[in-house]
Amino acid sequence: MTEGTTTGRQFLEALAEHRAVAANRRPPTAADAVPGAPPVPRHPFIDVALEALARRAATIEPESADDPLCAVRQLDRPYWFTRRVATTVRTARPGGVGNPPLLPDLGCLLLAGGLLEVADLERAAEGSRESVAERFGRAIVYRHLADGDLEAATAAAAHPRLASMPEIGWRAIGDHHARRGDAEAFLALWTRYNTRTEKQWIQEARRTLVEQVSRHHGWRDGLAAAHRPRISTAGTRDELIRVALGPLAESVREPELVELLDSAPELAEVGALDRLDLRVRSLRAHGEDRALHTDHPALRPLLDEVIAVDPTTSRNVMRVRDRMLVDLWPAVGTAPTLAELRRALRTPAWKRETAVLHDDIKPPSA
Repeated sequence: MTEGTTTGRQFLEALAEHRAVAANRRPPTAADAVPGAPPVPRHPFIDVALEALARRAATIEPESADDPLCAVRQLDRPYWFTRRVATTVRTARPGGVGNPPLLPDLGCLLLAGGLLEVADLERAAEGSRESVAERFGRAIVYRHLADGDLEAATAAAAHPRLASMPEIGWRAIGDHHARRGDAEAFLALWTRYNTRTEKQWIQEARRTLVEQVSRHHGWRDGLAAAHRPRISTAGTRDELIRVALGPLAESVREPELVELLDSAPELAEVGALDRLDLRVRSLRAHGEDRALHTDHPALRPLLDEVIAVDPTTSRNVMRVRDRMLVDLWPAVGTAPTLAELRRALRTPAWKRETAVLHDDIKPPSA
């Protein structure tokens, strides 16, 4: 019997026991709130699951192609499996008291880590209340996507267990297309996303899509995506243009980037402050050009231009100017230049953050 088979059986048994206890539970009384009252016992499967999850996460390189996205609640933002497990294990209090992870949450994580079969969560969903079945349904969609089975993910998103919240399954598939820079596939599901609700999701999905179009197909395609209906709106277009050009700034060194900004007709609409910001991003992306305790060779003129931005123009200009100065901090290698940068900052918290040269910061001990 494999570990997955054993864990699946244990999970289903633990879930059945939990349901039986819940069905027979009496309403709480005042005595339940008396200090020193015995805590609700922690189901032993919780620690079995946490140990299995920790072992599984230790075999995966964080945020790699082998680290699947997962979610444990209907509207949770999806996270990398390794990150979610680390948080769950860290916050699970030992000793059986406090607030242990819920069994349905653990089921979703176990499936994401390949420690349960899809069939296990399908069986678990059959006897669950609607909200729990929806969690399991969403987790199944993510599992199929991690396995590269888009057809199965599509069928899972359309399953009746998600009938009252179908958008959570389709949004998982939309995230999948956005992360691959597939604008056509993303837009093909537009009517299923229910974009009237959860505005944050669609805003983040648009940014992810535009950035990944640029990374996979080039900045010109990314810029075109930033102007497409449904992907772009009047209120988000400027931000999406910046997102589209981010990969360009990271891939081209600052002198060549300046030449491109001045010569490419597609970039004529980029404003002066955004051009400056792209050049700062380029400098940061090529930190290897700087030797220890020396300023980056391209820093001086760029720092002068950022300092010259008038911070009294508006609060937003001041915020962007200060953020660009902080972004330039890793490019500073000498104390006089650092002092100059700090004098130009208007935000006291960022002055404190940049009090020490990047080269003088000691890494944490292993």
